[in-house]
Amino acid sequence: MLLIICLLFLAPNPTSYEQFKIEILSQINEIRSKPCNCGGRTMKPVKPLTWDDALAHSAAKHAIDMEEKNYFDHISKNGRTIGDRADESGYDWYQVSENIAFGQRSIDQVVKEWMQSPEHCANIMDPNIKNMGVAKKGNYWVQDFGAKR
Repeated sequence: MLLIICLLFLAPNPTSYEQFKIEILSQINEIRSKPCNCGGRTMKPVKPLTWDDALAHSAAKHAIDMEEKNYFDHISKNGRTIGDRADESGYDWYQVSENIAFGQRSIDQVVKEWMQSPEHCANIMDPNIKNMGVAKKGNYWVQDFGAKR
């Protein structure tokens, strides 16, 4: 599973993937540590997330699928949802959610744009989620969140 995720970034070695994980998780947890405004809704600081490889795998599968089939949606062409993809990746969840994005060139840019969207911001600041996995394939970004049973 880690090999598939690492290949998404066309990384010369797994270190680049590890740096990606550290950077995006750090940025998201920094945001979660402070109050913020999600489209007029004040959100309190929440606990940091931990990285989850199963959610990263779920995100990677969706990013690959969207790029290969040239679409942009939370529901895959075969009708699969974030819940289906999380199940298939071995994540035993009671809550999952997902942010997607297209065209951003950096972690800074995609996180900034997610925070400017009330729905994406609310997903990031959800106090019930505990885990996150993110993948990027080409121009497609997928951020999956969850809380395990």
